[in-house]
Amino acid sequence: MRTIIIGAAVAAAIAAALPGCSRSPGASDLYVLEELEAASNISDPADRVRRLEIFVRNHPGHPYRVEAWQKMLDAMAEGPGDSRQALERFDGALAGERDPALRGRMLFSKFQFLWEADSLSAVDLARRTAAGNDTDFRLLMYMAYYLMEAEGQEETAEAVFRRLIDVTSDPLRLAHARTIYAEFLEGRGREEEAYEQYRLASPYPFAEEKIAGRLWERGERGAAIDAWIEVLAGLPGASSHVNLDSLYAIASPGASDLAERIAAARIAGDEMLPDRSFVDIRGRRHSIAGYGGRKLVIVAFSPT
Repeated sequence: MRTIIIGAAVAAAIAAALPGCSRSPGASDLYVLEELEAASNISDPADRVRRLEIFVRNHPGHPYRVEAWQKMLDAMAEGPGDSRQALERFDGALAGERDPALRGRMLFSKFQFLWEADSLSAVDLARRTAAGNDTDFRLLMYMAYYLMEAEGQEETAEAVFRRLIDVTSDPLRLAHARTIYAEFLEGRGREEEAYEQYRLASPYPFAEEKIAGRLWERGERGAAIDAWIEVLAGLPGASSHVNLDSLYAIASPGASDLAERIAAARIAGDEMLPDRSFVDIRGRRHSIAGYGGRKLVIVAFSPT
């Protein structure tokens, strides 16, 4: 099972620590992030909380208010008092958060906090989330990542996975969720259930790789080759562990068109790109639909 490291990174250059968290009319996004970074780097936990609270008051509508609350939760646990008081203050902010995605991030921060301090409470939170109204994809996916490797928490992990699959409508996200759920099932010897989830996730490359292996074992070599071509079309790096040249020679003796088939599978059709929204490094939200008729280049990276 792959190790999942979940975190968030804020890229900002800071020439010097800001003297305070005073509001600056018309402050740029970079200034806002510098202000957050300066408040976050204060060594004394109580003073760090105070400065972060000022940041939230100064920028109540900025997406990075969630980052501030996450850092406050950690700081409150470090300082005088107990974790219960920290969680009560955090829960107050959580109750007032109306943005589903930001609320999801805050809930996951609470889950992580509890996972370290009181794992049973974290599991209880996951159970309540699976039975509740929160539908944020990342919240449920990350909870499932934690639970799927936790000893004795198979039932809770499965409840979170099923909730995730039930509420996810985006095809790519749904395929990813089904693939990870299939890995969970496979790890518990539930091979046929796992294969069905892989099949439902097709043509997601990670699912196709599993399907290809199963087809080859069954002697369905042509179908297996087709699946592996989809894998290499979507995941060029997979060629390092899938020796498709040799397999293709076995399945199609004398054929020399493998490279052309892989290249053809990589060419996207002319259908409309599904609309997605995303946040840039300055915290501004964009929608692909808003760029209709214009050339758009998206450079995406993971903060982990």
